[in-house]
Amino acid sequence: MHHPTLLALVSCALALTNASVLASNTPQFCGGDVPATDLSTSSPAVSEASTIAPTTSDVSISTPEVTDASTTAPEVTDSPSTAAESTETPASEAVVTEAPTSAPTATISSTSNLVDTGSVASDASDAVSSTSSLPVFYFHGIVGEGTAGDNIGRNLTAEGRVFVELTFCQNDCSIESLLTQVPLAIAQVRDTVANNSQFDDGYMFIGHSQGGAIARAVIEEMDDHNVRSLLSLAGIQNGIFTGPADAEAAAQAGAAWPNTLVPATVFNFSKYSHDDYFGQLQYDYAVFTEQNADVQYQYSQFNLARSPVHAEWAASNPFLPVINNINPCDTTDTQCLADQARRKANFLRLEAAHFFSSPGDGSVTPWKSSLLGQYSELDTLDQIITDFESLTVLDMTETLEYTSDTYGLRTLDERGGLFLHEAPDVSHSCWVRDESTCVFQPVYDEYIYPALQ
Repeated sequence: MHHPTLLALVSCALALTNASVLASNTPQFCGGDVPATDLSTSSPAVSEASTIAPTTSDVSISTPEVTDASTTAPEVTDSPSTAAESTETPASEAVVTEAPTSAPTATISSTSNLVDTGSVASDASDAVSSTSSLPVFYFHGIVGEGTAGDNIGRNLTAEGRVFVELTFCQNDCSIESLLTQVPLAIAQVRDTVANNSQFDDGYMFIGHSQGGAIARAVIEEMDDHNVRSLLSLAGIQNGIFTGPADAEAAAQAGAAWPNTLVPATVFNFSKYSHDDYFGQLQYDYAVFTEQNADVQYQYSQFNLARSPVHAEWAASNPFLPVINNINPCDTTDTQCLADQARRKANFLRLEAAHFFSSPGDGSVTPWKSSLLGQYSELDTLDQIITDFESLTVLDMTETLEYTSDTYGLRTLDERGGLFLHEAPDVSHSCWVRDESTCVFQPVYDEYIYPALQ
């Protein structure tokens, strides 16, 4: 297991993927408290925010000819760590269920004008060698679209790999609740692989930012998936909360971006002063989320927020506690317990899971959330104000999800399939494109490509 150090930052920025939005390097705010029911069985009432129709476009699947386009870029240094000892244990088999019904139809077409990527990193970082020719699905981030994965796609298709850019909920649609988006993603994946022999031996998922959370949710909820490896690039894996280490940056960044993702008519970030970012705003956001359960079915920001007050958060968020299998289940609730077992079995059908992040991310907070870390916990909501400065970031191995193996992290780690990759000075968007002084291609060569082998 690649195991990095922890840091306490948090300002909201679910995955910026759209080039017009991603140009900013300033941290964004999004914190708070969130509510929980079973993602696989919940049928939320659709609110006004859920009226944006999902967009469709061609899903590109190709084995193209290579054209030359060399680029030079500064080298990116690795943050090496060792993989866990392998003690192979078979994963449970999941029960196959029906696919969700409403999703855009994926059109399969060929790409052209693809680029020769030049040299690639030779260290495979213990990735499973048998996956080196598998097709790859790409999940974009918030306010993004499938084409955000073009740079990764050019690298892979240049060597004959199949690359699929998912389009189930692009641009403004991606701001909607993940309870809506995950079933759409499952349906499009199923539609793409149906009756197509290219996917018979399995496939891989890459998710950037919010797309990393969606990709993992699809794996856990799609009982008939054949995902061999997951790559989460700066993915929001363990929640977002603006803690003391990042409050200053969030205050300076201001309300413009947060109120793009959550309208001011729902929660007005702009009314908060600089000093309010050191506990008051986070307290208000947590209380608002707890008292307004409907927002969980409207905006993805509320699904991914993680209040440090665990009990209230786990009981009231219908997304993140559910895919983390820490949603409370009564001992007599056989369906809830069965769903937790099913999600864990589905996750453990993975051969490998790679989680990537950088202290220079500048968006996901804490940045260690992308490496399955989280903020420490408090007993009451009032302590968000009174004990705000006491909050620290926990490493993955200190979290309930890992220590109790709630959805299979520890098991996957013990059998040698869990990898955490910490890269220095890689900004949030640089995992998929050039951003400021960070250049995509060396990041791809050093980190992403080896995990795809």
